Amino acid sequence: IMVPSQGTMITPIACSWKDSKGATSYEFQLSPDRDFKKVEHQTVISATKYIITIPLSMGQFYWRVRAVSADESKSAWSKPRTFTVN
Repeated sequence: IMVPSQGTMITPIACSWKDSKGATSYEFQLSPDRDFKKVEHQTVISATKYIITIPLSMGQFYWRVRAVSADESKSAWSKPRTFTVN
């Protein structure tokens, strides 16, 4: 997915995934590298969609998500998905 350069304006980017049975929330991470060594943004939400509204520099970004259940156990991270800010 290509997203226009954000400059001073923020272009919202919607990331969505399928519901996970037993999940009460989801942990979301955004990173400029595929290995997530530098996490640019991280949050916990209850929905299966997250809208990124933070300003991002130009380049490729990766995002992943994992389910969190009521007993605080966490699933494995999803396969990284990507988009490019051009």
